[in-house]
Amino acid sequence: MFYRTRIDLAFTTQADALKAREKALAMLPEAVTINPNTPQEERGFITVERCFHDEDPSLDCLVIEHHQTT
Repeated sequence: MFYRTRIDLAFTTQADALKAREKALAMLPEAVTINPNTPQEERGFITVERCFHDEDPSLDCLVIEHHQTT
């Protein structure tokens, strides 16, 4: 059994987004990959994106960086 945390936060400044990323990255070494090296593998991840969902028309998010469990 695992305990899983899922968080999706939007910020108005890049500085706040990067601050949240730093806190999450500090925990990444303790996070595990579930069922590694199997078809059911699930990797934990941290993604920072530029979000354009408030635009008219709405645009897709642009990934700035992505980190995942090993």
